[in-house]
Amino acid sequence: MDLRWCSTTLVVVVMLFGTGPLVLASSAFDNSHRIRDVRFLIDGSGSMHANDPDNRRGSALRLISGIMPAGARSGVWMVDDQATNVVPVMEVDSRWRQMIREASEKLVPTGLTANLEDALRTATKDWSAADPRFDRHLVILFDGYIDMSGSAAENEASRQRVLAEILANLSDAKVTVHAIGLSEGVDSQLLRSLSAATNGRFEYVEKAALLERAFSRVMTNIVAPNAIPTENNEIVVDGTVGELTLVAFRKSKADQATIVDSAGESIDFKSPPTNVSWQREAAFELITIKRPKEGVWKLIAGVDPDNLVIADSSLAIDVTGISNNQGAKSEIIVQTRILNSGRLVTDQSFLETVSVTVLHFENDELRQQWTVFDDGKNGDENPGDGIFTLKLDKPLSPGAHHFAIIADAVNFRRAQRRYVSVQTLPVIATLAADRAEIAGTYRVNVIANRGLVSPETMTVTATIASTAGIQKPLQLERVGKVLWQQTLSNMADAERQEIIVTVAGKNARLDELKYELEPLVFEGARLLVSEAFSARQSDDVKPNKAKTPVPVRGDMSEYVEFEDLGWGTVLWQVMLVNFLVAGAAYGGYRFWRDRMRRGDNMSVSRSKSAGKDENPVAEHPQESASIPADEEKRE
Repeated sequence: MDLRWCSTTLVVVVMLFGTGPLVLASSAFDNSHRIRDVRFLIDGSGSMHANDPDNRRGSALRLISGIMPAGARSGVWMVDDQATNVVPVMEVDSRWRQMIREASEKLVPTGLTANLEDALRTATKDWSAADPRFDRHLVILFDGYIDMSGSAAENEASRQRVLAEILANLSDAKVTVHAIGLSEGVDSQLLRSLSAATNGRFEYVEKAALLERAFSRVMTNIVAPNAIPTENNEIVVDGTVGELTLVAFRKSKADQATIVDSAGESIDFKSPPTNVSWQREAAFELITIKRPKEGVWKLIAGVDPDNLVIADSSLAIDVTGISNNQGAKSEIIVQTRILNSGRLVTDQSFLETVSVTVLHFENDELRQQWTVFDDGKNGDENPGDGIFTLKLDKPLSPGAHHFAIIADAVNFRRAQRRYVSVQTLPVIATLAADRAEIAGTYRVNVIANRGLVSPETMTVTATIASTAGIQKPLQLERVGKVLWQQTLSNMADAERQEIIVTVAGKNARLDELKYELEPLVFEGARLLVSEAFSARQSDDVKPNKAKTPVPVRGDMSEYVEFEDLGWGTVLWQVMLVNFLVAGAAYGGYRFWRDRMRRGDNMSVSRSKSAGKDENPVAEHPQESASIPADEEKRE
């Protein structure tokens, strides 16, 4: 793999004359300048007549049209007997948004089956390899099992191709898969496997009325909207905001929002001014305001934790360190940066007025709150570097969490939100009866959760034991990069059997992990324990103290792959550079000595006469952003 594909920046400090060691450092991959390419697969099979009779998936697409930032790329496919491209992949602009609205009204189930394999291949056919220009995401809405035909054998074979072949291709192409499962009959194991193996987000909703909120959470993690935080539904609009997008969720049809602008004038759905567009849906209201007046606005609506206020502004915050998936023992370091037109703000007079508040919610209940300053204290690494660092004092418990990160300054407020699933295990280990075979045939699958462990470092071993105490090794075959698998046949008359899987590897920070999972259990043709949700024994995480931890980007779409750098080549190159530098230094010394012997002090006197006029710093001005003039005046 070409080093250009790696999501790290490599810095080499050459040792001179043996005075210091060779130092390697890595920094986080920054995808802020990459183009987001987000594609949607929407289930259109016959079961959607029952599971989504009111076409709430169409409403969810219209919500997406308001959240998706301009300049991204996106397309939509409907999944039934085959994949139908209802919105082609194109740049997100006003034409794309109109096409989404039109397509969303026509998502009528037309097929009887759901050929997810064909849809995955069709929607990603141009994603054959990684491309550093793009940040790729695939969002799947699905409500059942793969049923491409009436044959159980064909359906099972298709499912295995998705896990073994297609998932490997998606991993190679650096695609993050996010999946939303609708209804109790959905193949959650398949969807969770696809998302976990690519460090994506999985959402399960029991009913279609919750689809819009699920899509909103997924999109929040993908695009990291430049949001303005609200307090009691008040919105502080600064002079850099060119457009506001408000998403106000409704708990009932009786909930109807209005807005009071900074001049105290009321705006509503029935008679909005020409600079306001207003879309009212069953679950939310989507309001876009062009050129909003500076000052404090008020949203007159119910306070809802899923509400969003998105600003089109040059001033933003960037958050790293929080992934879609976190381990229950993982260390979390949250870093927040203030950006102006995409560049780090280092203006000290402004940064001294900024505080960052990090709020931690578990199951939507506030658990912890921290205030962070760029002062080098209480976990902040370096004072005045423009990076506000918070190291969480303890790991998170397994379950659903989210963080709100809020930056506050004079007449300037920005926020980002991150939804996190905290997992006990770094893998998804399942035992399933093979639907295509006779009773007593089982398949063991172990899939890496890329947010918790680097698959390249993993080893997976297993044993199978009977109640009689007979234990023997079970060889799991590695299929692709993230899947380990084995099939057990002729088990219909077998006594109770326990399969114990042991996983070892390293996470993105190169900490060592080792888990012995709770057993997967069957007895004859009866499947008793189909998934391991915990470890019956695990070694404590062994932190990697030799290297600086690698921060994880806040949009959580990246995973780092380290390749063999060829250290023999590096060392002889370093030695060559040292030799050349030493030779140049010696030659310089000889030249200086000869000139001194001739009494030539011209260069010295020239330096003394010009010293007070020279400013070497001015020749290399600092390339960092400062606050616009209007912000400085407010201070």
